[in-house]
Amino acid sequence: MEQDGECPGATSWELMMEKEIPNVLKYTAWRRTLANGKTEYKSLTHSADATAQEFSDLYFDDDFRPKWDTMIIHHEVVEHGDFSQRQQVVRWVRRFPFKFLSDREYTIARRLYTIDDGLYGLTKTVEHPSSRRDTQVVKMDVFYSMWRSRTVKCPWGSERPACETLLFHHEQFKIMEHLARFAVRHGMWGFVRTLSERTPEYTASRRQRVSPFEADPMAYGYNGYPNPPTNAAGSFGLQTSHSSMSLCSLESSTMNGSSLSRQGSASMARGKSVPAKVKGLLAVAMASGLAVLMKRSNSMPSNLNNVKALKKRQQQLRRQTSMTF
Repeated sequence: MEQDGECPGATSWELMMEKEIPNVLKYTAWRRTLANGKTEYKSLTHSADATAQEFSDLYFDDDFRPKWDTMIIHHEVVEHGDFSQRQQVVRWVRRFPFKFLSDREYTIARRLYTIDDGLYGLTKTVEHPSSRRDTQVVKMDVFYSMWRSRTVKCPWGSERPACETLLFHHEQFKIMEHLARFAVRHGMWGFVRTLSERTPEYTASRRQRVSPFEADPMAYGYNGYPNPPTNAAGSFGLQTSHSSMSLCSLESSTMNGSSLSRQGSASMARGKSVPAKVKGLLAVAMASGLAVLMKRSNSMPSNLNNVKALKKRQQQLRRQTSMTF
């Protein structure tokens, strides 16, 4: 970050916007084209009356996040490690306000580093067997977002501290790049402005527990316990991630995610889908049951009562199968 995100083959940074809400927020954003033709974004934000410790907790708090990131419709923690380093693997589902973007699913490894006077947050999509797959949404394979937050003097001259955040961000939506650029450009300022509006609510709550300059022992995830999934041998142990930003295991086999929320994770705003294999087995079972009934009916006396009983049983089976689906 101190080297301005040097990247071989990338173009120089292009200024996108400069915005300011006096005494509240200053925001500058850039973008550049990477060697593969995709776009990376950079921003520098100054937020009044906030510290780096507060903003780091805010960024990692998935319970509070839907209040400013309104695209989040579901979140859960699928693995967590060392709380002091905010080691987590989380799963998000986001719904975008554009018709050309369907719901997107993210499985993200994340971790916090403290270096000199800066707090560094690193997040990146990873493969993780513990994360459920929703076939109704598009899986995001390429996503990373990293930032450095520092407590600085207020740029508007007040005695209160301010937080300076330098951010690098990249994600591939699996759509044409000009549409992806359109979506980011038209959403970024509203996104940052909403974050600024909700920040005082978060910091006020946090300051009831600790000083703005102190680590919060009750930050998001404090009540979780390291849950490295069981490996093939049945033993446990936090493994080094293939990603450079998390020690959370990427080679696990458990199928149960766990929530680190203080009030419970948000729930998906849709019904659960039944896997195709399960549907197939149910259909076979239904067909077999009907075939047995039909065979039995052929050996019955052909009177009205038996016909009515058979039809009634068939209707019951159909209703049961319908409820299962």
